[in-house]
Amino acid sequence: MTDLAARAEHWALTLTRIPSVTGTPDEVALPETLCGLLRASPAFRDRPDDVWTIPAGDRQGRASVAALLRGRGRRTVVLTGHFDTVTTTDYGDLQPLATEPEQLKPKFRSLFLKEFQYQAVVGCAWV
Repeated sequence: MTDLAARAEHWALTLTRIPSVTGTPDEVALPETLCGLLRASPAFRDRPDDVWTIPAGDRQGRASVAALLRGRGRRTVVLTGHFDTVTTTDYGDLQPLATEPEQLKPKFRSLFLKEFQYQAVVGCAWV
């Protein structure tokens, strides 16, 4: 795995593990959590003021996160994204693992394999 791929995987897993279901206190807390993670990262460790929140202005107290990573040229690139979890109730019995992709993956495999085996047996019964 390349360094870039490892860093992308680290951020994807780290962010997925943070509960942030829409309409919950976790969603409201996520921006400050994300700011803390970014400020602790090598890119912003020496420039913590270059990471901040922008209040959404709603009753829930939600916010967006902004960060300025300075380059060498005059051009500026702005990246923006969406961060919250719509719901985890669709995971049923696996809901506690909804934000744990590494633990969830083998459970899904097992469930799909069982369903596939069931369909194969039922399908054979009709032949």
